[in-house]
Amino acid sequence: MEKGMFIISFAFLAMLMIGCAPSPAGPGSGGAPTPHELESIDSCSVDADCVCGGVDTQSGMCFLGNRGYYDKYVDKSKSCPDFCSGIAGNLVTRCIDRRCIQVFECLADTECTGGKCVGNRCTGSAPAECSSDSDCRKDGCSGQLCRPKSSEPVFTTCEYRPEYECLGMVECGCVDRNCAWSTSTEYERCVAEKARGPRIVP
Repeated sequence: MEKGMFIISFAFLAMLMIGCAPSPAGPGSGGAPTPHELESIDSCSVDADCVCGGVDTQSGMCFLGNRGYYDKYVDKSKSCPDFCSGIAGNLVTRCIDRRCIQVFECLADTECTGGKCVGNRCTGSAPAECSSDSDCRKDGCSGQLCRPKSSEPVFTTCEYRPEYECLGMVECGCVDRNCAWSTSTEYERCVAEKARGPRIVP
């Protein structure tokens, strides 16, 4: 009888201890990243390791970094319009020198497969969007998009980013049969200065 009570007591204590063990932090659980995870937030080996989108639950900032951190600590239900693609739609996320960063999609025609590099975007042999500047218009809540007048309006969230101040330096027009923002060194410098901000890591 004593042996039976001992086994039952031991089993009860074991279940109690297992049931009280803390569960590992998962997506959206509010768990804090480890120092190693914070240190390697933007580390990568290939482009597929990198993700841009959502809001980092730790810093409250738009996220650009590796997939491991993204899966655990990014609120994917929130979005940051224009953060990943840039206000001109010409940025892509790549793994360069083992870090996830945003770069222009292209700088020269040779970087585009079967197309041209127009406004730092690869354009293919798709039908012409425009034949003159008057075929293009600004679109989006903040006027940050350059699109064909013939296209359906695009409804974006209404927010203002510091980089939008730079749009006064460029024109929305027809560039190589595509509606695109004109670019200049001054404009690119302005965007870089306005977009640059301190990286907050808790």
